[in-house]
Amino acid sequence: LPRGDAFALLFEADRLEHKQWIRDQLDAGVTVVCDRYELSTIAYQATWHHDDSDVVRSEIGRKRSMLRRIQRQYYLPADMTFILNLPVEDALTRLQTTRQSLDVYETRHALESAAHFYKTCADSCSTHVYIDARQPPNAIAQAVERELGTLWAKW
Repeated sequence: LPRGDAFALLFEADRLEHKQWIRDQLDAGVTVVCDRYELSTIAYQATWHHDDSDVVRSEIGRKRSMLRRIQRQYYLPADMTFILNLPVEDALTRLQTTRQSLDVYETRHALESAAHFYKTCADSCSTHVYIDARQPPNAIAQAVERELGTLWAKW
């Protein structure tokens, strides 16, 4: 398994291919809904480290900056991004009950780092909608539907 920048760049290459498909769909008048996009790449590709030292925090910041520079070259903004917030303890409990083993992105440190990144993004951008993922699935779906209704009413 590649580590560091190589792995992050492989994810970016996959996202670039996905963006071309999205662009083709949008050009054809299709509404596109994705379950992962630019923020998830940045949130997780820089967090596979297992500690919280100053060196690791510096590396996470460096890698996130690198990924943002790459993404700006192929910018395709989302009209709305839903961030489903689940406390790290709840996420770990769910993962441990549904998986036999966890991957490098499913450690406490990686999840805390990603959660902090998502929260910062949600607080800084009006197109990012933060939803409490502790709710039952139907309540989450209703919250998404409400937000989409608001977005579509503007069109």
